[in-house]
Amino acid sequence: MKFTLSAAVAGLAAVASANAYKVIGGSVTSKKVEIAALGAATDLPSIPIDSIRDSFVLNVNFEQTTKPAQLLFLLSNKHGLEHSLYARFTETGSKASASVVVGKLPNALKTQDEIHVSIVAAGPSEEEENVIVPLCTFIPSEKFKDSVEYEQPVRLGALPEIHHQFRSNEPHINSFVPTVFSAAALGLLVVLLGAWAGLLNGDMFSGWQGSFWKIGYLATLAYFELIVLRYYLGTSIFATVFQGLLVAGPLSFFGSRALTALARLRK
Repeated sequence: MKFTLSAAVAGLAAVASANAYKVIGGSVTSKKVEIAALGAATDLPSIPIDSIRDSFVLNVNFEQTTKPAQLLFLLSNKHGLEHSLYARFTETGSKASASVVVGKLPNALKTQDEIHVSIVAAGPSEEEENVIVPLCTFIPSEKFKDSVEYEQPVRLGALPEIHHQFRSNEPHINSFVPTVFSAAALGLLVVLLGAWAGLLNGDMFSGWQGSFWKIGYLATLAYFELIVLRYYLGTSIFATVFQGLLVAGPLSFFGSRALTALARLRK
């Protein structure tokens, strides 16, 4: 019984091998010119790749006339990097063909020293084994590999340590400085208003000429005092300087106009 079962398994294997697809020939063409023959010699032909514009056509002839259920050309480096091209099958002549456009290949494959080309064919029956036949080898030149922009991704290995940098408090100067500065600015304002009132005999806004410039000058001066006060209450030195520079222009403009109007009133 054991002998009969073993003989049956061996017979099925022999039938499957007999029905498997067999490559009987083929060629590699470039620009409609045959540059290598496939399947005829023991050694696989080596085909150089020199330019991104190179293209090749793979043609393979089968002994069987029926179309395989699975048919593709496989380009790989034999280390897990693979790229497949689905083949066109012509029943007349039992020929499979596919175009290899170098520019459309993955950059990772272009930088390999060798690109091995095989054809994979299988029938619809599960009992038939897939036929994988090596055909040729593409050899990218060093100049071509240098022209390919590709950087191998980092998949494994230690990553750099992450150091947390907490934001420090904004720098402030000693509270004595803004106190003195605020007192000096307020004192100058009082002196200015007193001198202004004294020069005009108590009527700061006498005459209609220059009233707009005087009001603008006093308003910008009051806003400048507010900026200083806000700094004393906790605003950063950088925000205070920035706001002070914004007010300095209008303050100088209104001040010069107001002083011109005062000079005219004194004449």
